Amino acid sequence: MTPLDLEREVLDVLRNFWRMRAALIFLRQEAESKVTALGRLTVRFDNVPNCSVAPDFLHGETLDTTLSGIASFEQSRMRNDVLLAMISRIELYFSDRLAALGRLPSDATLGRLQRLCESMAVVPRKFIESFDEVRERRNVIIHHHGIATARYAQAASRIPSLSSLLPGVSVVTDESYLSYAADVLVQYGRYIP
Repeated sequence: MTPLDLEREVLDVLRNFWRMRAALIFLRQEAESKVTALGRLTVRFDNVPNCSVAPDFLHGETLDTTLSGIASFEQSRMRNDVLLAMISRIELYFSDRLAALGRLPSDATLGRLQRLCESMAVVPRKFIESFDEVRERRNVIIHHHGIATARYAQAASRIPSLSSLLPGVSVVTDESYLSYAADVLVQYGRYIP
């Protein structure tokens, strides 16, 4: 994977976020403009694999239920999931770069991969600090239910737009943060050989 591949993949995740948002808006507008009976139509989900932990869980869902579920997902998780998907692309990039050099540890965390890559490159401090903030936000989302830790607050304090964030506060990933994070990941990746 090259820096250009990383950029394409991160921006593809971000682009698909905006596509999903546009599609959701369109679907809501279409459903609202039609007769109310449309919302009671059953949605057909084709080719959904059935497994023991999720047996046919979409069967018989109405359009209203589908749109309500999508809206709930959009409000509660979608931005964080998109952020995590973008971060996964740079984690793969780090792994590819380190594996090519025979330096990929078997038990690496994202932070360790980052530091190993930095040991082989000259990354400007502002990009390290920005990436540290994105990585620590990832950790807060995954390990602390989105509640800022002291470690995250310290990393965020180096970013002017986030410098007032305090531990214990809920960390909200909005659309502007997704664009910021995509920029950080792409720019940081350009420095890793």
